[in-house]
Amino acid sequence: MQMSKSLKTLIVAIVMACGVSSAAIADGYDYEYEPVGKSFEAPPVFAWTGWYAGMAAGWIRSESEAKLTRHTGDFADPPFDGFLPSKLSHDADGFIAGLTLGYNQKMGVSFVGGIEADIAYTDVSGSKARTIGVANPVGSARVATDMDWFGTVRARAGWLASQQMLLYVTGGLAYADLDRRASASAFSTDHDVDVSASSSKSDWKTGWTVGGGMEWLLGNKTTLKSEYLYYDLEDSSITIGGGADTVRYKLENKGHIVRMGLNVALY
Repeated sequence: MQMSKSLKTLIVAIVMACGVSSAAIADGYDYEYEPVGKSFEAPPVFAWTGWYAGMAAGWIRSESEAKLTRHTGDFADPPFDGFLPSKLSHDADGFIAGLTLGYNQKMGVSFVGGIEADIAYTDVSGSKARTIGVANPVGSARVATDMDWFGTVRARAGWLASQQMLLYVTGGLAYADLDRRASASAFSTDHDVDVSASSSKSDWKTGWTVGGGMEWLLGNKTTLKSEYLYYDLEDSSITIGGGADTVRYKLENKGHIVRMGLNVALY
């Protein structure tokens, strides 16, 4: 079969074009190609290293218990021995909100360590009153605890489940400003006893806290965290009355915190 004249002409033109191109390349001719559209730039990768600041808010549950450790004078003499409440539990729920400052350091591919401090306002206020006896004799006591400020200084250690999500555990120092009030009374017409006293005390208490949480990358410099903390502050005591007629209660202060936070990288 013979090729048509037009087909032969096309083949010759293609061969000549290839020959010219090869010769140009062999001669070292540089061809410049203009990109189509704008060049693509990958978004910056969040470093998970550096200082950050933020705020957090949530729910706090205080679990406070007062235990009778001493009572003297009319509070302890018959018939009142055993008529004062030995335990007064006064749990309370409240709101907590405050500021955060911390530092992260990424180590290796997925490990992130750091330290975080926070201080927060709370509106926790709990009280418990109990009376033993209905007529004669009667003994009663009341204990109340308010928490105005709560803070922590904690180490954090976490694992990057992805570049956008950090899972972490945390633990360290906890501290709080506690106001405590207590009162006690004893009454008996048969024994000609009618005594009552009250007292208040305010100071800062320290202790420990442990917990964990998750932190999500929202943007180039912003993260959102969800966190749980359990805290246990050192015991405190309050003495009611004075002289020979006194009552002392030892108070335990522990509880739980669940909160959300928003952090902004400072680097």
